[in-house]
Amino acid sequence: MLRTLSWERQHPAGLPPEMAALPVRNIRYSLGMIPHMIFDLQQPLLSAWPGYMLRTIVDGPENRPAAGQLPHPTHWETLFDIAQKQQLAPLLYWVLQKSPPAWQPPMSIRQQLRHQYVSATFQAMQQEHALRAILTALNDSGIRPTLYKGAALAHTLYPTPACRPMGDMDLWVAAEEMAVAQTRLEALGYYPNTRDERPLRLQQQQEGEIKLVNQERSKGTVELHWGVFPGQWLQRVAMVDRNGVSQRRVATELLGNAVYLLENEDAFIQLAIHFGISHQLSRFPLRSLFDMALLDQQQIDWNVIVERTTAWRLTTVMSVVLDLFVSVFGEATLTPAAVNAAAKLRRATAARPFIQRWRDPAILFSQTKLSTSRSRLFYLLSMIDRPQDVVYLLMRTFWPENQWLAARYGAVNNRVRWQHIQSALQGGL
Repeated sequence: MLRTLSWERQHPAGLPPEMAALPVRNIRYSLGMIPHMIFDLQQPLLSAWPGYMLRTIVDGPENRPAAGQLPHPTHWETLFDIAQKQQLAPLLYWVLQKSPPAWQPPMSIRQQLRHQYVSATFQAMQQEHALRAILTALNDSGIRPTLYKGAALAHTLYPTPACRPMGDMDLWVAAEEMAVAQTRLEALGYYPNTRDERPLRLQQQQEGEIKLVNQERSKGTVELHWGVFPGQWLQRVAMVDRNGVSQRRVATELLGNAVYLLENEDAFIQLAIHFGISHQLSRFPLRSLFDMALLDQQQIDWNVIVERTTAWRLTTVMSVVLDLFVSVFGEATLTPAAVNAAAKLRRATAARPFIQRWRDPAILFSQTKLSTSRSRLFYLLSMIDRPQDVVYLLMRTFWPENQWLAARYGAVNNRVRWQHIQSALQGGL
């Protein structure tokens, strides 16, 4: 079971003491506004820092780098840029607070990291207040939601919730509870924010989500999910045991309310597939890998993960994700079982010719993101385990089922089919 950190235990007064005296006006968490930096695994600081951060969190500050691994001053700007772009700046600040003087950045960078940690702390406190109100409202209606992804990780794996910034709060509720859950959230000031290309009927069919936003920005965004393995790729080519995932959930309490958390093995698979398929290795890749690395430090049966991904026809994508996982953190940093699982899946997929390019960690920091590039469809096809499913998905990309067309466009006729084919030719899946 995941260990649960309490924000109140971490900071009884709310804001960490070292943050209390800092000015916070005009602080902006300006993600995505910096020049893109290429991640160079040959630079000592850049190759060592993910593993160093992980071991500092898990083992404590006594796990310090050897003298030969200490950072060169010219590398700090690059590291800071990467951490900021990957939403890891607050976590980097927390780690540096536990690090020796020789591992400290220049003062200008230290001040920027501290300001970002302050900003992230206030944001996390606001999100926690909103999440507590949401969970209380759902519990009062007899709904015990499953908390997963950002909100679950921030409160169970990271040193403080501020170390794991998130854009929304993800809650999985049963289909029969969805209407009541939405009504209770609307009573709290949240309202649906739908997109034309993702109508509600299609979202429900693909076990997607209802996105609800609040006019008070401090209360954040909530996504109510019909499932934790959504999307047409998974529905058409995978065999996820969704009933088993539901039955294995762990009942616990968070922020004084009753919730479920995914079983550790299912949680890791969900994170890996969400990163590998939903985001195509493109959205905050290092943050995603840190999520998985911290989960790896919990009690995980890696034989179960290998068995499930094989049975669910997710061997290829899991193999690619685990290779990136091991490349970034290093074999010595992760659990031996995780490294062995990566090697086992790599052997199982060694004969597949089109996936080797995706195993290179440089792809995580490429100027061209897979999720928005012309390679997206090719990537998604190359992640499929069985050749016959590649053909099936390619066919359904251009000639989907009548049920899918009706959910997406509201009608099934030749005009709609031609409209969809044009759209698929332009954007793939």
